[in-house]
Amino acid sequence: MAIGTVCFRLLEAVIVTVGIISLLAIVTLNHSFLNDADPNISTYLIASRLLLDIHNWTFLYGPNLFLGASSFMTGYLLYKGNLVPRIVSFLGMVGGSLIAGSGMLVMFGVFTQLSIWGFMLALPVFAYEVSLALWLIAKGFITKPTVQAPVQNLFKLAGQQI
Repeated sequence: MAIGTVCFRLLEAVIVTVGIISLLAIVTLNHSFLNDADPNISTYLIASRLLLDIHNWTFLYGPNLFLGASSFMTGYLLYKGNLVPRIVSFLGMVGGSLIAGSGMLVMFGVFTQLSIWGFMLALPVFAYEVSLALWLIAKGFITKPTVQAPVQNLFKLAGQQI
């Protein structure tokens, strides 16, 4: 589960980077259009629309679907390990599920990504990420003290004498 969390976060970052690069490619395409002696307008328009659609899809998948999966897994791991307060890990599981569900609803055209519904469904994952960051900065992980056995008992347990 921990490896899945890292993989989904990495996948989210890669997908968002692809979306940003597609916008930068539109800028390059614009410079090429301005410097072309006899530009074919429809070709440039189709290419720029394609790059803009790539940006829109990557910003649906990265910050919604992949973020949702990684937030849910991280929240679950924090809950099972009892490493942060239960409310923080609960926000991660609920927020991750809601943001992934929001991405699915946007993908099927129920509402747009930048709508009041998208905003409302993103609030719990936002609250989770902020509260987790603040908790870890202020308190760190919750750890329970472990009972240390005397050194002599450890050697006896291993079958060796001092």
